[in-house]
Amino acid sequence: MTPEEIQKLRDWSAKKIGWERVYIDGFPMWKLPQGRVDSIYWVPDTNLNQCFMLVEKMREKGFYLHLLSDKDGYDFTCAFVSIPKDKFSLTEAFRGQDNNPALAILKAARATEE
Repeated sequence: MTPEEIQKLRDWSAKKIGWERVYIDGFPMWKLPQGRVDSIYWVPDTNLNQCFMLVEKMREKGFYLHLLSDKDGYDFTCAFVSIPKDKFSLTEAFRGQDNNPALAILKAARATEE
């Protein structure tokens, strides 16, 4: 992915967890859902803790995470699946693949909206 594509994915994921980009005295900041403004460096593509904040939001929307790696751990496939509450069958799966597990997760989460 290009740096521009990664930045778009970062911005998209921040919005999905309820954050809003604001500028204070020309400096970019994040307005959190509680109304607090913070200068958090949002990099869910390299920070798995931040990435899993998005996974929690996806879970709240009824998606379940499946993350698999190849036998050497160098390639990751992620799927967010939607399972109706009254059935045990898979209804939809949204996939992302990358050699970085966080990027695979972000790509799969983004695919739920495409």
